[in-house]
Amino acid sequence: MTKNNLFKFGTLLIVPLLLGAGCSNNISITGGVGDGGVWYSTDKGESWEQKSFISSDNDKVVSISKLNVTELKSHRKDSKIIYASTNQGIYFTENAADKWSGVFSTGQVTDFTLDPEVRGILYVLFERSMLKTTDNGRTWEQKYLESREDVLLSDVIVDPTDNGRIYVGNTSGDLIVSQDFGKSWRVMNNFSSPIREILVNPKDNTILYVGTARKGIFLSSDQGATWQGLSEFYKDFKGANEFHQLIFDLTGQSSLLYASRFGLLKSDNGGTEWYEIPTISPSGSIIYRALAINPASSKEIYYATNDALVRSFDGGQSWISLRLPTSRSVRALLVDFFNTTKVYLGAAKIKN
Repeated sequence: MTKNNLFKFGTLLIVPLLLGAGCSNNISITGGVGDGGVWYSTDKGESWEQKSFISSDNDKVVSISKLNVTELKSHRKDSKIIYASTNQGIYFTENAADKWSGVFSTGQVTDFTLDPEVRGILYVLFERSMLKTTDNGRTWEQKYLESREDVLLSDVIVDPTDNGRIYVGNTSGDLIVSQDFGKSWRVMNNFSSPIREILVNPKDNTILYVGTARKGIFLSSDQGATWQGLSEFYKDFKGANEFHQLIFDLTGQSSLLYASRFGLLKSDNGGTEWYEIPTISPSGSIIYRALAINPASSKEIYYATNDALVRSFDGGQSWISLRLPTSRSVRALLVDFFNTTKVYLGAAKIKN
């Protein structure tokens, strides 16, 4: 593929993958539970309750408690609707994790995203394919297929204010876009480094960010027409080009929180100025596995490493290590948008 080429793909109808509890025997549990799955706190992480139930039949309990959960996303209009990505597909709840159902069962997906407007529409990246469902997993269509066998799709996001506009990144560094709900695609840019994350500013969708594995963060202020590397603005922070995670601080118009090999950095002006948020771990010594910020308060920050979950109430001036409810690592964090005392945690065994 080359820049600005337009591609169209025929859609492939895929039969239902996982619908209904108990159809995967290796997640059935009798007389006990695992310590994976999803955990839930109503007091900002001080105490936790496991929320992994699917169904029960006599003495047989089916749950996701033995699965590795690597990603959690809620619907922006109803925070009780949550999707969890696991090593055995994607699961869904519409009652704040009290009960889960299978949506996609084909192993570990690379990434997924929700349509911000219409419930039940998901886009899922699986190896070289992007699949779409409009009925919450009952049927699927292939909307994009990467033609190069050595290139995998790595990140997907739907524009929060234009749900027909979809961005996909790959391990070759290509950023591709569809403006017609996935019917056709074009390459916007190549960043010469695998794309780890794509962000669209929810308050101004002309502003895009791309996080790359080795070249740090890139910014576009014109919906992808031109791009600017931001590494010159954090060059004094050694290791900051090694990207871990980037999230918006929703209390500001253009505030960002960035986790890298260096540590935590914050920008309050869209990325042209950065300052360090000191953590309890020495700079350059940890891998940030998950990052979250209270959508109502920029002072409340959570981050997870391989063996710890840490919280600050004062913007990083002081930190508290929270007691983990699981022997596994924290790979996903989600703060409820409408009730920020509620926090969800995805537990997983670390492989890389």
